[in-house]
Amino acid sequence: MPTLIELHNVTKSYHVGDNEQTVLTGIDFKLATGELMAIMGSSGSGKSTLMHILGLLDRPTSGTYLLNDSDVTRLSEDERADLRNRTIGFVFQSFFLLPRLTLLQNVGLPLHYRHCEHEEMEQRALQMLTKVGLAKHAKHKPNQLSGGQQQRAAIARALIGNPLVILADEPTGSLDSHTGQMVMDLFKELNQQEGVTIIIVTHDHDVAAQCQRTVHIQDGRVENTIKS
Repeated sequence: MPTLIELHNVTKSYHVGDNEQTVLTGIDFKLATGELMAIMGSSGSGKSTLMHILGLLDRPTSGTYLLNDSDVTRLSEDERADLRNRTIGFVFQSFFLLPRLTLLQNVGLPLHYRHCEHEEMEQRALQMLTKVGLAKHAKHKPNQLSGGQQQRAAIARALIGNPLVILADEPTGSLDSHTGQMVMDLFKELNQQEGVTIIIVTHDHDVAAQCQRTVHIQDGRVENTIKS
């Protein structure tokens, strides 16, 4: 499979007062199109910082990030925001569904920022809700749903823009084990049947074991890569 993401010697440092704190040191790895990868690491290991760089929410201090063969390292804020909206879908532990909007409106929101026609946006949102088994809840507000249903709606929102990759940050972290497994089953189905490329940041070994490959981050470095 072709390479979708490639990092070369990526570092990230922050200035705290007069001190420089290095969070990532010489990160190198590749992600193939259609891959389901886990990133694991203890608290403070740098995995969240790496996720922010991969998601174009932050830029590396040095090194190169190639996304679909394009160097995105030095894009401006506006260029990163535009590329992020067109190519990356996000799923978070806390869902981040807007409470005053229906599921249909929440899922369609990324297309709103692309200035899609309202009718097309609703049609696509309903298609995505159908894909994750929530079509009958399209008019419900998030607080009318279970945690697992809200996370599936968040996955539908991540999928609606046909992203190159979905970045999921602890997507099962706030769910019980049974519901979390249902979410993982959905990720695996999307990956295996539709070829959706997915990166899951997790501290859960059971979640990582269900991915094709696990990258372990420790003290800002890639310690090892394990194929499941």
